Amino acid sequence: IDTKYKKLSKEEQNNWVSSSDIYQMFMYWMRYFNDNEEKNIILLYPEFEQNFSYFFESEENIKIHIKTVNLNIKLYKKSWLERLKQELRDFVEEL
Repeated sequence: IDTKYKKLSKEEQNNWVSSSDIYQMFMYWMRYFNDNEEKNIILLYPEFEQNFSYFFESEENIKIHIKTVNLNIKLYKKSWLERLKQELRDFVEEL
């Protein structure tokens, strides 16, 4: 899992995600997890204008999951923080 703190851009060629973000995750996976049977990469971005969730699979059968997360919440409130945690848990468990 990698998190980015930047807006997804409609101008990007890879479905709003910069090529460098995807490349970076591939390199991490190849360096640290290449022996692992699990081939999931998760990129999380803050949600700005809309909720975004996207999935694709590389030629190497690596699954790339991209999702925005609403951070415009009161994280100091336990109930809001728990809601965010649950949203992330649900997302990861679906993989």
